[in-house]
Amino acid sequence: MMSTPSFNHDEFFTGEQQKQLSELMNLWRAARDRGKTLSPKQQAELESLMAR
Repeated sequence: MMSTPSFNHDEFFTGEQQKQLSELMNLWRAARDRGKTLSPKQQAELESLMAR
């Protein structure tokens, strides 16, 4: 059985923001594991979401 994450809003993030944060964190982890970094645009998006 496979479950898909539910991106419902909460008091901090809308559903769309939660989805975007999840995608960016997955990209960040993959880049980190390869010894790389996110693109400047992706890093800025991630930092913007985390600053909320």
